[in-house]
Amino acid sequence: MRPAIEIVEGLGNLPMVRVRTDLAEADVYLHGGHATHFKPTGETDVLFVSDKAVFDGVSPIRGGIPICFPCFGGNWPS
Repeated sequence: MRPAIEIVEGLGNLPMVRVRTDLAEADVYLHGGHATHFKPTGETDVLFVSDKAVFDGVSPIRGGIPICFPCFGGNWPS
């Protein structure tokens, strides 16, 4: 199987990158660069996303993994 990468509409109509290969599959929301799904082939999903997660494009996604290094407030590196 050739790796497949596509941008699809995720929960809350948020854009999401879906990646599929022979070895695994993953979903990464563009909102916050947040991985919400990673499953090695033949295994179960290894990421947890809370049932209370809100996919509104404003609130952070609860669970998964933020891909971008989080910087909060005015503490950006120089």
